[in-house]
Amino acid sequence: MNNTFNIGAMDTVYPFIPMYPNGQPQGNFLVNGLTAPVLVPKRIASSPTRHEWFGYLKVMAPATCFLHLHAHSSISLSIPAKDLELSTEPGSSTPLRRQIQFDQGYYWCHIVHQHQPGQGSEAEFCIALVSDKEGEPDLDYYLLAENTPAGKEGETVLTLVNLYQEAEEGDSSSSSSSSLSFSSSGAGGRGLSMPLFL
Repeated sequence: MNNTFNIGAMDTVYPFIPMYPNGQPQGNFLVNGLTAPVLVPKRIASSPTRHEWFGYLKVMAPATCFLHLHAHSSISLSIPAKDLELSTEPGSSTPLRRQIQFDQGYYWCHIVHQHQPGQGSEAEFCIALVSDKEGEPDLDYYLLAENTPAGKEGETVLTLVNLYQEAEEGDSSSSSSSSLSFSSSGAGGRGLSMPLFL
């Protein structure tokens, strides 16, 4: 895919990046460590807050997955290569759930959580969870934990990693971006024999 776009102050990014058989991105991109999961555990917050994650969703093999978004105020997710725009309504008590079919490769994602408390102090939280099986996951297992727990079989909280692109010969500058990936803690669900998201 040759089309590119800009997001905020970041360098140009690509909606989709193909993957080599060993899981590494093509196009001189390299992975450079993990950052934060898309999770804000339940806590009291009396003032507005905003959290933002952006980067690439790393899909190790073609798969159908189920994405769950939930937040006290609002959470939104965009995957341009899939023409996907999701967002929860402010104050909604129901998680948003979508089934998505992915091919192998890296998909650009952008996730924003905004908390707008009403009168007094209210619990703030948000989560983006992916599962390889149908059914409603126990989101409180993640939202009530003091530290991010390990994903249950066949499901995991989305996690950010970093990607950067090597400068080509004769180019003294190099571009950098972030990468979003998620991994499965086990192979369970729908007869899978290996983690599809690493």
